[in-house]
Amino acid sequence: MGARQEKAIMFLTLLMLLVWAGPGAAQEQEAAAVGADGDESGLVKYREPTYIYSSIGMRDPFRSLIQKVELSDEGDMERPRTPLESYNVSQLNLIAIVSAGDKAYALVVLPDGKSYTVHEGMNIGLHDGIVKEIRSDQVVVEVETKDHKGNKKLEEVFLKLRQEDDK
Repeated sequence: MGARQEKAIMFLTLLMLLVWAGPGAAQEQEAAAVGADGDESGLVKYREPTYIYSSIGMRDPFRSLIQKVELSDEGDMERPRTPLESYNVSQLNLIAIVSAGDKAYALVVLPDGKSYTVHEGMNIGLHDGIVKEIRSDQVVVEVETKDHKGNKKLEEVFLKLRQEDDK
């Protein structure tokens, strides 16, 4: 190869390097010369990230977690729940029924093994059930339920006394 060909190859190589790195390199040098804050030192100054607290959808951290008892729909105060109201009516087991004159009492056992005596008008079950009637072989409990539309309706649940042949 002659000297003339070597110069031509060198010139073309240099030209390709300038074309390939030309526009990007010029922009990077310009960005480095003028910092992000507008000073011309070439250094970008550190800027603290900004954070904005939004309390939308969060509870107030200064409000007490213990809520006051509010009035229910009927306007009376919420009453404390008994252990009989900790279980669904269908989970209760009717063991015995005793009648004394015009009053009747029933003995029910909770799933935890504790037994309680119930009488008519007593609250029982998770869904504000009330013992409506105690018959000779069963206890009738009226339970307040809600349908799929949210309408309240009363439903009767029967706790039957276990017969000897029901083993």
